[in-house]
Amino acid sequence: MSNTRNNEIIGHMGESTVMNRRSYVQKISFMTFGGVLTLNNQPSFAKEPVTKESMAKAFADVRFELEDPTGGIQRLAQAIDEKDWENIKEFTKFYDLEFRKAKMVKARKMFPDSDMRGESLQLCNNVTFDLIGINRASRVEDSESAYKYLEELKTDVTKFLEYESKVVIE
Repeated sequence: MSNTRNNEIIGHMGESTVMNRRSYVQKISFMTFGGVLTLNNQPSFAKEPVTKESMAKAFADVRFELEDPTGGIQRLAQAIDEKDWENIKEFTKFYDLEFRKAKMVKARKMFPDSDMRGESLQLCNNVTFDLIGINRASRVEDSESAYKYLEELKTDVTKFLEYESKVVIE
């Protein structure tokens, strides 16, 4: 395009249109660049200190799921008793997140001893596999396998709860 043609285009659109476009591009570039700089400037929050009370609460939450009649493991046992396979399939899909991650892992992360955290990690992983086993058994409506995995789930959670007496918080 020749300079004459460019001048005609500029003349046709007007000088203010070209400046507005240029200004617009500059503003967008600045806003994008500024946004990138502030993208990771989220405030960091200090980790809550572990107290005897917070540890007791974390273990009480896990124990509730195992022992209370309205706890998840008891509800799961009742669903297996009633052969409510659809409910079991749905329940086990989300219970790993609700129970293992939200309660067991929360308690495990409070352990002051890294060896204990490592040992208890295996129990947390076992809970996942127990729930997978119950889910698979429910798909083929296999009560025997569902009860087998339910007992393993109870055993793993009981072993996890034994860590409460081993944890020393000063």
